[in-house]
Amino acid sequence: MLEVRLLHLETKNYSKALLVKETLLGLLNGALVGLIAAIVMYVVATIQHLPTAFVLSLVVFLAMTGSCIISSICAAIVPLTLKKLGADPAVASGIFVTTATDMVSMGMLLGLATLLVN
Repeated sequence: MLEVRLLHLETKNYSKALLVKETLLGLLNGALVGLIAAIVMYVVATIQHLPTAFVLSLVVFLAMTGSCIISSICAAIVPLTLKKLGADPAVASGIFVTTATDMVSMGMLLGLATLLVN
């Protein structure tokens, strides 16, 4: 939670640069972890002789990547928003970021599976 620490120090306005940096880090992290999870999904689905092995691995990759991007954006935006509203970001941001990340992650996984798997 680097954002919370920087907000406490009252540094100059860095919100746009922070948002870009966090989004790119989320994309990189999501793509790497998503690739590993997709490979595992493909191997498991292939062992079980599922005809949709590739599509399932694609769903896992896209959901993981999207989830990491959204969670990174939320982790940057929520403390900034709470600070502007006068709340303490160190105390309140954790529950909002966790809830948003959980909802988006599950929604992306189930939504992509519904759209892509026949």
